[in-house]
Amino acid sequence: MSVRAVVLVLVGLGAAAPMAPQQGDQSGGALASAFSEISRDLLGAAEKMPPESYAFRPADGVRTFGQIIAHVGGGNFLYCSQASKQRLASVLSSRLNEVRPFSDVVTAANARVFKKEELVALLSESIAFCERVYNDRGVSAGDGVRALIGNIAHDNGHYANLVTYLRMKGLVPPSTERRKGGQ
Repeated sequence: MSVRAVVLVLVGLGAAAPMAPQQGDQSGGALASAFSEISRDLLGAAEKMPPESYAFRPADGVRTFGQIIAHVGGGNFLYCSQASKQRLASVLSSRLNEVRPFSDVVTAANARVFKKEELVALLSESIAFCERVYNDRGVSAGDGVRALIGNIAHDNGHYANLVTYLRMKGLVPPSTERRKGGQ
């Protein structure tokens, strides 16, 4: 069964009843594995797209490639801080507040434009933050688990957008490369 299929099963379980950690319960491991897989794909996509294509927007009214990376990075921090009940450090909150106007579909006229290396760094930092949360056995059942499942779903949805953008630029998405390479 694929990791994404496991996530769908877990979403169903989460909706049916709160998941209480029990001895032998593998749900935390399945969530960490699902997050690891989508994170690898997101970071691979962010690294693969050339810097000049971060401003690529396939149609009016949708985010640019760079805006999606910013949005996903910010979303990771928010979902995972909610799951762990951790407040984000004020420095990080300030950075996210600076990125938010850029990541909106309609970027504010005065919003600063972020470069590829800044956005890849933000995404990498958000993934590292979330990995600690996904691997923390102390995340409470119920709302914490639902936030982690929501984060995986959010990331997968936006990875689908990034795949389209990559293909429109003639690039092979990381997930496809891995399947073709047998990894």
